Amino acid sequence: MKKYLFAIFAIAMTMPATAQNFGKTDYAIQKGDYAQAITLLEEIVQNPKTTKHAEAYRKLGETHARLFNEQLMLAAQGMPFDTASFCSHLDAAVNAMTECNKYDTMPDKKGHVKPKFQSENNLNLLQMLDYYNFAGMFMYQNKDNARSLEYFEKYLNLPKNPIFTQHQTDSIYAAGQANYMQAAFNCTLFSYQQKDWDAVLRNADEALKGDENLKDLYIMKYTANLEKGDTLAYVETLKDAIARTSNPSFMGDLITFYMRKQDREGAIAMANDLIQKAPESKTSYYIKGCLEMNMTPYNYEEARNCFDKALKIDPEYLEANTNMGICYVNDITDRLNANEFHIPTGTDDASNKARRKIMQEKVYPWYNKALPYFEKSRELAPDRPELWAQGLYNCYYSLIMDEKAQEIKAAYPQIFQ
Repeated sequence: MKKYLFAIFAIAMTMPATAQNFGKTDYAIQKGDYAQAITLLEEIVQNPKTTKHAEAYRKLGETHARLFNEQLMLAAQGMPFDTASFCSHLDAAVNAMTECNKYDTMPDKKGHVKPKFQSENNLNLLQMLDYYNFAGMFMYQNKDNARSLEYFEKYLNLPKNPIFTQHQTDSIYAAGQANYMQAAFNCTLFSYQQKDWDAVLRNADEALKGDENLKDLYIMKYTANLEKGDTLAYVETLKDAIARTSNPSFMGDLITFYMRKQDREGAIAMANDLIQKAPESKTSYYIKGCLEMNMTPYNYEEARNCFDKALKIDPEYLEANTNMGICYVNDITDRLNANEFHIPTGTDDASNKARRKIMQEKVYPWYNKALPYFEKSRELAPDRPELWAQGLYNCYYSLIMDEKAQEIKAAYPQIFQ
């Protein structure tokens, strides 16, 4: 988890003392007996006869802020501190200031709004924006991921507090984007660990507004989709992941999904939709090519058209080069197995002559077309023979290039076991 250095801002409370009902409270605060002050203030706000709710909540927020500040100062100095106390008083301070704002901005009997504490509440919450982030990290350090998740989510939501204007909210998120995206990722991760799939989806969508941790976020999001049985959302998540990352594993997952369903019509429709939305994307054409060549009835010609378009966008697209070669080899293999060319099987001279003619005119051209794509794959990824060694060997062997065929077989015995 990303570590943060944080600065401590003591919360400055500027509320003037009020005479009505607050004498004992002020005395307790002056003595440093904040627990007593909190008890008295809670009695005031719960009393149906109280008329100064804004003042009481303001003072309650101030008192809780004093207490969480004490713990935060210890943390900033690297000294032992009470995490639970920091978090509980932070919650209480935020809640009290929010309630103060509600009563402070409530119209009077004449419909007039005359706030007394609006600017102070606004300033204090601005100062406290990062504190829920600290709370989340403190809980994480205490190995309490459930509470860490709770406070990271509070950190994400605090800028939406009604104390802030919409302009302030937008500015806060813009200024702290990196931190908010990291917190959203933390929330997604902890939700995933707890198998809270709704929370995974909620927080992943927030985190995906940024550009970090995309692969992990998409994996967690599509897993949550599957766990909830929402296959449509699963497919849409994969499509979005492919569009943003071009990660081969996401492409493989999407292709596998449709192949397992044996839904060729749906698969091709999905691929065409990808192409329509991103006609400049090599990935979209590659996916359609894979589906055309792997789902029955096979359409090798259309698959090659798709791979060709992908290669025009990126001639060094490794997987497209490999699959273009495979398309040619599979196509001629199927034709041979179907006896399309009626190759004679006899051993007499006439049969041998006819067989050679058919091979040269009808069969070898397919391997000659496949060969440069496998050679290109070898050039692009010499350390990944699993992508090209078998195809290269088949071409060399079928074209009676025995020396090269044996060279491949000897160099990569693990491929031919």
